[in-house]
Amino acid sequence: MQKEFQAALEDVKGIVTHGGRIHLDDFLSVALALQYLGREKVESGEIFIERRVPSEKELASSEVLVFDTGMLHEPEKMNFDHHALSVTGASFKLFLEALGVWERFTLAHVWAERAVVMDCLGPRSWAQKVSIPEEVLFQMLSPLEAAVFSSERDSFSSPVMLGLLDLVGKHCISMMTEMDDLLCELEKARHDIVTPNGVHGFVFEGSTRSRTFPAASKCLAERTGCEFCVTPDDRGEGWSLYRFGVSSRLDLKRLEGRSEIQFTHVGGFLAKTRNRSVDLFDLIDSSIAPGSLSEIGGEHGYFRREGGMK
Repeated sequence: MQKEFQAALEDVKGIVTHGGRIHLDDFLSVALALQYLGREKVESGEIFIERRVPSEKELASSEVLVFDTGMLHEPEKMNFDHHALSVTGASFKLFLEALGVWERFTLAHVWAERAVVMDCLGPRSWAQKVSIPEEVLFQMLSPLEAAVFSSERDSFSSPVMLGLLDLVGKHCISMMTEMDDLLCELEKARHDIVTPNGVHGFVFEGSTRSRTFPAASKCLAERTGCEFCVTPDDRGEGWSLYRFGVSSRLDLKRLEGRSEIQFTHVGGFLAKTRNRSVDLFDLIDSSIAPGSLSEIGGEHGYFRREGGMK
């Protein structure tokens, strides 16, 4: 079905979404669809994008993508409206599910689930779900979002809006692809370690400059139960020690003042060493908050106690 759906996209002649105020869902749906249809086809007039009510003929056709309007969820006819009965998930999610990439997308974009809940159930429902005050919602809107979503009279096929849609769509898809590649690299190249006090972590000596490294390392930590990772410092000659999770027993701020340490973050989630000739086991165990020591266990494996690597 997924391959058939992607092949069917080649026959699409137009995109229709609702008029009025622009919302994140219809904007994202069109932005993502452009990555599979091609911006150049819109610019050449081969594919149209219109913000209005779809016709019955368009709803019945598989040549017109309909997003966030029409009251139908029929992937085989290119209809993706989450307002249809018994449908959960924003229209952009339904489109990505039809392509078979939704799970990959959410790994690269941690905001995706929030966007779905806020669009389907409203921002207040999301605020209650994550236990934050409602007033915080209005502090989350960036000036970029405000500028785009207030342009309700702009056509999605205008040069400015088309450029924005393509920019966002390209970013979303490229991040997903980068995430896939980096997760594969981390799975193959990382080294799992356990300190004498039983703290699990991993070492990755590859590049951390990828935009998706924070999300990929967090994903890997959740899969493996790791509490920290060690990577080359991208600004110096030492190591970067990173703690996963705000409730971790590790507080890397406790390392401040040690001769091996170049920097510690006030939040306690990051520390950097001056060079790599350090005892990483000792540093990690020394950052354990008082009263949270676990039983000693595991294999030392990757690092020697005297410091340095095998």
